[in-house]
Amino acid sequence: MYYPLAYYKGPDTSIDPLREGRQKEVVSLIRIQFLKRFESSAEAFEMSCETLLQKLLAWVIRNKPEGEDLRRFERWKVKHGELMDYVHHRLQELWGDESEEEQDEDVVPAELIEEAEDLPRDEYKVSEILSETIDDLYQLAEFLNELKVQTGP
Repeated sequence: MYYPLAYYKGPDTSIDPLREGRQKEVVSLIRIQFLKRFESSAEAFEMSCETLLQKLLAWVIRNKPEGEDLRRFERWKVKHGELMDYVHHRLQELWGDESEEEQDEDVVPAELIEEAEDLPRDEYKVSEILSETIDDLYQLAEFLNELKVQTGP
């Protein structure tokens, strides 16, 4: 989801080299940030994973998975429902008290879903990006479940 031009369906000549370069740099920066957070502390890494989890969920929801992607996403949500609740409560604690209405909000705030990029399926291989994003959700869930064991609930 951070480098959608890698999944662009059009001819390569239509891709803006500056835009493509920026997307590649974003991916590189995310990797570096995660490595630094991992080296910093388990708590810092856990917080980064929780934030990324929300962003990935928002992107998947915004891009409306279909068919097998939808089935995989629904299975992921069922399997990791408890983890999503845990992350939601931790992020609420981190960002302070919220109103009753916001406390009942889903794990992914509506604003985050609205901010997520909605890729046109006629221009991008959205299904492939969704599939890889769902794979990333499974990996993040593994990290977060392991961190819960290490740092306690």
